[in-house]
Amino acid sequence: MKYFFTLIFLLSLSLSTSAKAGNTGYGTLHTPHFMGNGILIISNNGVRNNPPACASSERFTIDMTTPEGKAQLTGLMTAYSTGKQVRMFGKDTCNQWPDSEELSYFYFN
Repeated sequence: MKYFFTLIFLLSLSLSTSAKAGNTGYGTLHTPHFMGNGILIISNNGVRNNPPACASSERFTIDMTTPEGKAQLTGLMTAYSTGKQVRMFGKDTCNQWPDSEELSYFYFN
């Protein structure tokens, strides 16, 4: 019984965090802003879904000073330069830029 309640608790955590995060439909990337503090702010023209309350813009951010951010930057700039359709998913936080959700992951169409 103890394991059952632990499993239910863990499942509820995973569902609650992923269900709230924002995402976009497929769209082409536009308006990259390379900020002096190492943050990239970027948008796509896909429909924005479920943005967190802190994200008053349609934009996502990545921290280009981290290994994760550098990997994302490479993929995003490849998609941007080739005009690929991208679907973006956020982290439900706006710690890198006050009105823009942090990018969790994305994929090409």
